[in-house]
Amino acid sequence: MQVITCHTQADFDSLASVLAAGKLYPEATMVLSGKVKENVREFLSLYKEYLPVYMNPPCELDEIDDLIVVDTGNKERLGFFRSIAEKGKIKITVYDHHPKNEDSLPGYYENLGANTTFLIEKLQSQSVGVNAFEATLMLLGIYEDTGFLTYANTTARDARAVAWLLEQGASLWAIHPFLSQPLSPEQQELLTTLLSHYTLEEFHRVKVLLAQAVVSEYVGGLSLLAGEISKMNKADAVFLVVEMEKHVYVVGRSGSDMLPVNHILEALGGGGHPLAASATIKHSSSQEVMERLRHLLQKELQPLFLAKDLMSSPVKAVQLSDSMENVGYILSLYGYSGCPVLDGTKVVGMVTRRDTDKALRHGLGHGPVKGFMNPHILTIPPEATLAEILKLMQESSAGRLMVVENEELLGIISRSDVLQIMHSGGTTPLSGIRMWQKLQEALPEFMLQALQKAMDLAAQRQEKLYLVGGVVRDLFMGNREGKDIDLVLEGDSLSFANELLHKLPGQIAPHSQFATATITFSDGWHIDIASTRQEYYQEPAAFPIVEAGSIRQDLIRRDFTINAMAISLNKDDKGLLLDFFGGRMDITARQLKVLHNMSFIEDPTRLLRGMRFACRYGFTWEKQTAILAQEAIDSLVPGKLTPFRIWDELRLVFLEENPWLAIEQIYKSGLWQLILPEIPFTPALALAFRQAPSLLLAWLPIFSEFDKVLFYVMILLNGLSKEVREQFVKDCQLPRYYRQQLAKVRETADKLFALTQKLRHNGIKPSDLHPILQGVGDEGLLYFSIFGKTYIQPILALYGQQRKEMQLQINGSDLKALGFPPGPAFRKVLFQLTRKKIDGWQGSKEEELELAKQMLLEMEEKNV
Repeated sequence: MQVITCHTQADFDSLASVLAAGKLYPEATMVLSGKVKENVREFLSLYKEYLPVYMNPPCELDEIDDLIVVDTGNKERLGFFRSIAEKGKIKITVYDHHPKNEDSLPGYYENLGANTTFLIEKLQSQSVGVNAFEATLMLLGIYEDTGFLTYANTTARDARAVAWLLEQGASLWAIHPFLSQPLSPEQQELLTTLLSHYTLEEFHRVKVLLAQAVVSEYVGGLSLLAGEISKMNKADAVFLVVEMEKHVYVVGRSGSDMLPVNHILEALGGGGHPLAASATIKHSSSQEVMERLRHLLQKELQPLFLAKDLMSSPVKAVQLSDSMENVGYILSLYGYSGCPVLDGTKVVGMVTRRDTDKALRHGLGHGPVKGFMNPHILTIPPEATLAEILKLMQESSAGRLMVVENEELLGIISRSDVLQIMHSGGTTPLSGIRMWQKLQEALPEFMLQALQKAMDLAAQRQEKLYLVGGVVRDLFMGNREGKDIDLVLEGDSLSFANELLHKLPGQIAPHSQFATATITFSDGWHIDIASTRQEYYQEPAAFPIVEAGSIRQDLIRRDFTINAMAISLNKDDKGLLLDFFGGRMDITARQLKVLHNMSFIEDPTRLLRGMRFACRYGFTWEKQTAILAQEAIDSLVPGKLTPFRIWDELRLVFLEENPWLAIEQIYKSGLWQLILPEIPFTPALALAFRQAPSLLLAWLPIFSEFDKVLFYVMILLNGLSKEVREQFVKDCQLPRYYRQQLAKVRETADKLFALTQKLRHNGIKPSDLHPILQGVGDEGLLYFSIFGKTYIQPILALYGQQRKEMQLQINGSDLKALGFPPGPAFRKVLFQLTRKKIDGWQGSKEEELELAKQMLLEMEEKNV
């Protein structure tokens, strides 16, 4: 039997999700798993004829073999169905919008404001329609869980789902009685009790309101009461603990995604969102639960953003005695609007760009900074919360705050740093998502063990370690294929890598000039280790100036938000996703977004990289990013790139499954003319690039050692003069094998086409091509196939395959053993045997020897 259910204390999002799942699984029985919220109970009593939903299982639990669960992945919240979910003997499929953790049931999880949205998208993809009543209930579900699309966890997908439901006839008038209910007398009495028995306590600088009550009969709507109390107080979070009918009910509310309460209540067997969570506890008193809650808050409650997480560090500062001319150079080089002033290690003031420009304009560049700085500065400790930072900035109108401990300057936080966090799309780490389980699913066991050893070493050295780069992005994309792992260390990466190597069975390749190292394993996997750093550009398209930096500074220097995420590999927050810039939201929105407005100007190779990513993933450019990209191209800055840097990006384009998609973008944007001015983008070139992927699709299974990059370079240089080709090869520093094959193809082309034209009407055998093509690699064969006549393609493919499969079993030593003297005749005989085998002859070694003997005897007779 197939059953659809949700969590206990079902709200409208749960009920609507059950209904939507029922339309996806029409043979299933819809069952609520326990008590429902008061407004849901009232809705069901009014509309029970429209909803075939059971309040109790209509069968024995052991008759159920397929359970579809919506709006939760926590088996402890399944009420009637918890026992069969724990046994794990039945098929279970989850559709949930809450964060997945290591204990979650298997299924599908999406980061959405409402779970109903998730199911609506499934209905749309399968072209399943809904009637007006169904649309109204689903609208109730979305509006309730997103606060009419105003909560911070609301996504664009929720809004699109609402629009679709309204198109299906959802009634806004019909939902208001259930979402705008006044408090009942029982709720008002409980609210008064809670407000009379609350304390405002502080945990790790976070203000938490704790309210407790005991009532004899069940009173629904605790979440509504929590919301009312939240409005009345300025606490960062609110927790209500209410004992009624032999159960203790706990509800948590947070004022910000940056202070997630779901992890706290998960420890009590509950769950929910960062903003709202709940738990139900049996066999305990409210006082016992309150004490457990206090213990958890003291142990677990950590605001995800503290000053030490947000600050830029190390800080470029100047000393009291420095000249204003020197200050001006530093501000110009690093693009700062201001700079702290130190007296030794103690921060004593701030000097701004305006102050500096004024001093220089009046010819006072030689004067010391002491006479121009502002001594009135605002400081905060490294443990200050984001709420405290915001409050101080708002009250003082300060543009930046100094992070100071024991009078020592640790870092600086600017207004733009705070705004970037506030408007990063409500994404993690704001929601505190943990990625360790995803890593375990994506990486082989020996790599997980290697990571664990790296984590242990970092802890021993008291240094912070993070997983960064494509592997983090690919965990969300679901297409992890590479064998590379990128780690960054807030410390000395070279000494770290050398120590780590003693614990791992690999080879190390240090790159001291870049402060990086690579550990390579025997099966092709490798770990790249770098020190966290920050970068500055003295001029467009130049190589950056690199200095040590924090993890946040290391991430912000990267190309796009989707590549600027990290996973903590540290004991305190193992597996925590760091997403300061909204990369996960951009993956969800399927868009590419740069991290700052000068990104393409400072490093134009990001234009090529972006076009490659856009085509690989089917992404579009975020609106402002597209404008910035075109402005960079129009400014001609990409033309300043060195040929080698251009080649480094082109090589990666050629490795894509279908490079034509990116190449077409490169040409249409005007970028091609800037980076490859000597290579005209002709119709023949465009046609070759367009046809190549489909030809490769048939070719690669046969020629497994095929070098795609070399093949595309041959296409790129087709028809160009010898001088242009040789200059390209030199500027791009192409490998020796590439140079050899390009030269071989050039000298062979005319001979090949002349031969095939001559033999065309008499029939061409594969061996006829061997005298000309024996030194040409498989890449050259496919190149000739594209640019040659249609009739030559089959014979080239056959020749390549026969040449690959052909294995001559004798050599010169065997011929010498027959009694013949070594000489040019040996080479001629072996060449003739090779041609014979290329044409399909399957002789054994003995037969090869016998045929070779006859050939050698005939040659001797002719010479006589």
